[in-house]
Amino acid sequence: MIEFLKLPKISFDEKTHTYSLDDGEKLGKESISRISKISDGDNFGVASNWAAKLVSSEILNLFKADTSYTKEEIELMAKDAKSAPRKIRDSAAVAGSGFHFYAEQYCRWLINQKSEAEHPISLGMSSLRPDLPQEETEKRCAESIKEFIDEHIEPVGSELRVLYKPQSGYPIPGTTDLVCRLKSSPGDFCVLDWKGVTSFRYNIRASHLVQLYAYGQALRQSGNDITHLILVRIERESGKLLAHKFGFDHADTLGHLFESCINISRYKEPHKMEIGGKNA
Repeated sequence: MIEFLKLPKISFDEKTHTYSLDDGEKLGKESISRISKISDGDNFGVASNWAAKLVSSEILNLFKADTSYTKEEIELMAKDAKSAPRKIRDSAAVAGSGFHFYAEQYCRWLINQKSEAEHPISLGMSSLRPDLPQEETEKRCAESIKEFIDEHIEPVGSELRVLYKPQSGYPIPGTTDLVCRLKSSPGDFCVLDWKGVTSFRYNIRASHLVQLYAYGQALRQSGNDITHLILVRIERESGKLLAHKFGFDHADTLGHLFESCINISRYKEPHKMEIGGKNA
């Protein structure tokens, strides 16, 4: 039997990446995932672009007097070096979207197996069992995810749209990866998020936990008894998987952090009053 979840009526436009309430009210591009990234605080994208630009400039300087290379060859080397962070980022995104899509489709198929009846609230059901991805890296990750789901997870809802209501201001939309129960403890009603990572040697990113908390809290605010948060990390190259379970009894810090991220994202420079004379 598929359980009923209390969910807000929200639509998402893939082209503009914007959310809207079903009454037509636009929620814009602000989302739980975007705001959560502020919690990492390292501004990696800007830093990597700046470093790549310096490397590119240094290549041009080092080889400009080297007659064994043509000007065009040197410029091409510099261009390739400058684009390296973007290529690596895009490659990781492709691998991540591959196993994410498989996990989504597989969970939807499992949900549909529990009941063939139409559910009044769309939980993302599918009657088609998905095939594993063909690309080797994606396939390794998808196989690990399937094994984990089969052993530990009873999917309830996949790719669910939620609405987080902050302490002040307008609500923030988002889309959860999965709501599920654990086979080992059916009383635990969990929200789960899949995250592709480079290596388990690195600590869990704050944004991953903050985002997961916000999804869980949004579901709780809508009247769902979410008891735990589950972060599942997958090493993209090896396909290895690690799952981390957190209770809401220790979520106060994450809640404060997410609210702080909201305040930062909505900060506006105050009105400036110019002071000084002609030499100011």
